Amino acid sequence: MSAVADDLVKCKHCAGSGHVPLQRLRPELVRTLEVLREHGPQSAKSLFASGLVGDYTSATAINNQLEALRQFGLVTRERRGIRFFYSAIEKSGG
Repeated sequence: MSAVADDLVKCKHCAGSGHVPLQRLRPELVRTLEVLREHGPQSAKSLFASGLVGDYTSATAINNQLEALRQFGLVTRERRGIRFFYSAIEKSGG
């Protein structure tokens, strides 16, 4: 085992636990996740066009939200043609 493995950094969201309570995320991230859970896979463009996640100035802003959720491990993405579609990962434990 390398010495680097002992030098872990605790992220501000999970304090090193690997679990991020949703209430610690920005409200717009939680709303975007809720929309994906309710409406199924979506692209940033389709979310922007629907207005379901609020008033954003561009699909790029929504894409940033989706990427943040993906980095937290809350959504997956799948390429379909030129777009990525994001899907909420099912909640564990019910």
